[in-house]
Amino acid sequence: GPSLPLIALLMTDTDNKRIEFVDKPNLSIWELAWPAILNNLMFSVIGIVSIKIVGTLGAEAVAAVTTGHRIFWGLQAILMAISAGTTAMVARAWGAGDYAEAARVTRVSLWLSNVVSIILMVPCLLFPVQIARVFGLEDSPTLMAGEFIFYLSLFNLAFSVNMILGAALRAVGDTKTPLWIGAITNVVNIVFIYLLVFGLYGFPELGIVGAAIANGLSLGVGGMIFLYLYYARRMKVPLAGSDSFTKARTRQLIHIGYPAGLEQFVFQIGFIAFLWLVASFGTAPYAAYGIGLQVLSLSFVVGFGFSIAAATLVGQHLGADDPKGAVKSGWRALVFAIAS
Repeated sequence: GPSLPLIALLMTDTDNKRIEFVDKPNLSIWELAWPAILNNLMFSVIGIVSIKIVGTLGAEAVAAVTTGHRIFWGLQAILMAISAGTTAMVARAWGAGDYAEAARVTRVSLWLSNVVSIILMVPCLLFPVQIARVFGLEDSPTLMAGEFIFYLSLFNLAFSVNMILGAALRAVGDTKTPLWIGAITNVVNIVFIYLLVFGLYGFPELGIVGAAIANGLSLGVGGMIFLYLYYARRMKVPLAGSDSFTKARTRQLIHIGYPAGLEQFVFQIGFIAFLWLVASFGTAPYAAYGIGLQVLSLSFVVGFGFSIAAATLVGQHLGADDPKGAVKSGWRALVFAIAS
């Protein structure tokens, strides 16, 4: 089987009665964190470039895209819960050397997330404008936001694939594969935003609908790459069989993930409530706040990168029956995040 990813060596003592999990925490944390930091940084920079492109269409367009993205991420809180459960269970199985279980968890997570993503897509296709009205914007930006929500939600399934397979790879210590896939999707995103928003080189001029489709196409490209690597058995996480689907495994995945989902739901509700308050001052202040949020995202990328490293290290240490190592790795990741 494959060796433990990046962080561990398995050593036995002289009497062969005990197995000790020995790590190199300083090097390991950074090796796991820097690809995630760079990936998130690229995502934030592309987001700023995207909002600048959309900004040429006016404040209403920026307000509509801000609303559409917030609704999209708010509805994905359930998928984030599944992703959190995937990270915890895959990392723990991998740390225990049970690679077959890590593969089975990944398969169950992928299919569960895909089903949920399709269910979440339905209201966005049927009632996009009604959902956008929650923010209390004027009619024009609300209708535009409804269009953005409709077209972006068509790619919910692609988002699910990216999230779950990316989480599984990071849980086993491979943060570089999601990095290069993220680089490709970001390039696709920015290219198609230019082409579809402005109608360049024979492409239709679609305005903010073009921005939504560009976002979706980038997710689609990333999802296809992930699926190819997964089913061609070129990912570090093995491909499991259909016997992976058990009630116990699914129940455990939901049990571990639902607190993270509730946390994200409350967080997103708070965001929506604050945006609703800002919207009461008018479209222009609302759009300005949306731009500010996008710029502010640059300050989060380092912390998110180290949180990924912490989740992987803690999970694998626990799987290797090394709770002290788990605590030590978690605190070290926190120190790195604060210092950076």
